[in-house]
Amino acid sequence: MEYISLKENKIKKVSSHITDFLTPNFIYVPINNIKDLRLKSGDYIYKEQKILNEYSPVSGHFVGINYNSSIDSDKLLTLVIQNDGKELYKHPKKSNNLKKFNKENLLSTLELNHKLFSKLKDIKSNDLVIINAIEDEINSASKIMLLDKKADIILKTIDTLRTIFKLENIYLAIKNNDYNSVKKIIAHLGTYPNINLKLVPNYYGLEDNLNLKNYLFKNNQNVKIIDLFLIMEIYNLLKLDKITTKKYLTITGDNVKTPKVINVKVGSLLKDIIATCINLKENKDYVVIANGLMNGKIINPNTFIITSEINNIFIMKNKKVEKAKECINCGLCYKFCPREINPKYLNENKNVSLKYISKCNGCNLCSYLCPSHIDLNPLKKEGLK
Repeated sequence: MEYISLKENKIKKVSSHITDFLTPNFIYVPINNIKDLRLKSGDYIYKEQKILNEYSPVSGHFVGINYNSSIDSDKLLTLVIQNDGKELYKHPKKSNNLKKFNKENLLSTLELNHKLFSKLKDIKSNDLVIINAIEDEINSASKIMLLDKKADIILKTIDTLRTIFKLENIYLAIKNNDYNSVKKIIAHLGTYPNINLKLVPNYYGLEDNLNLKNYLFKNNQNVKIIDLFLIMEIYNLLKLDKITTKKYLTITGDNVKTPKVINVKVGSLLKDIIATCINLKENKDYVVIANGLMNGKIINPNTFIITSEINNIFIMKNKKVEKAKECINCGLCYKFCPREINPKYLNENKNVSLKYISKCNGCNLCSYLCPSHIDLNPLKKEGLK
């Protein structure tokens, strides 16, 4: 296979200023069901109070149940909290010392966050651990802004993980064209001699953990990869004794006057964020896409809530879709597939093993490159949508 860099598009660059959206009137907390819910209308909820399997990002009053949507569900049951803006905790938060943690009490603390716990529990001292600070979307700047604003905190937390797990080295992977991020990190690296900076080319697909592992250490089975956003969640839990309740979100696209990175509360309604923070162009015919132009999902901003998995939102003018033509057997889809599968073969043969199909991560590079405009995404095959 070969790697490819995507062409810059004509979307305006993201503003270097971060916009805050931290006091929404209402917050929507996903819940699995209402059968076990022990709340009645008007009950007070504290910030970070556990509600079934989730935590409240704000303090305020429970006002009801709603159906919203997310990247994973078009009909998501949510608990609605009217934010009082006071950020009240039931118990005072304490500040910890990162250096006091060992592996045992680290994992005990991280059990509050199943995603983090599952990522870290199997790390061994002989593992190569890579922090993935790469963004594939050309016009997204959420990780870039995080590196710019929180470089010292990020490096301190990475070094703490290295010490706790007794790792000889730990790696931070950044694209070599993210010049500001590289300069910012290099300026702090002298304090952390055991953190190695891995600069990778601007190839599409390296944001994907498996693709990054294969690019950097293909034949090494002891590689563990942690996303940059998770580093901040680890810091918040270990140092501040806090659940992560906010995140950086890029809102951009050719129907946005000034693309921005917005510091938002998790659980905010996208419609409210756009209305408060984003100036749209006069064109009324547009689509809203979550998590990338290449492999994102068209969403309804009126119901869509921001979860920790959402890093960017594109608001794009609705353009005519090119009609698919007959395949010309150019081979581009196979040549550049980062998972080394053959999308054409997968789409033309019904009896393909599920194991082979599941190698696809849905990046949609094959469809993007296809000169015949064929939708080649293997995950759209019958039964795998």
